[in-house]
Amino acid sequence: MTVGAGGYAPNIIFSPSEPGLAYLRTDMGGAYRWDVKAARWIPLQDGMAISSYMGVESIAVDPRDANIVYLAVGMAARLPAAILRSIDRGRTWTTTPVPFAMGGNEPGRGMGERLAIDPHNRSTLFFWIAP
Repeated sequence: MTVGAGGYAPNIIFSPSEPGLAYLRTDMGGAYRWDVKAARWIPLQDGMAISSYMGVESIAVDPRDANIVYLAVGMAARLPAAILRSIDRGRTWTTTPVPFAMGGNEPGRGMGERLAIDPHNRSTLFFWIAP
């Protein structure tokens, strides 16, 4: 992958329901989806109006529906944060602002995913918040 600036890409998350479908999160450059046919990463957030949302803290993909993906976004502790939901693989997003901090561009960003979908009730999301 060609990278034109600094920053981190802390994780790649693979879909359990569709082989070859993967998402990449970055600390300050947004999220990307792997396009198998084009063999390249497709940016999913280039139209975001709130720059803090480009810091992706975590990604969760639905275990049964390959079209559904969630992002936990927020660049740093004192900046706006939200949970984004897409039903079309990240082409469009529904935004739910949250009252707690995210740290997409803070220490610990590479320690794994903090957002998860309940496999028994896919309408429930879990997000680990540090005490």
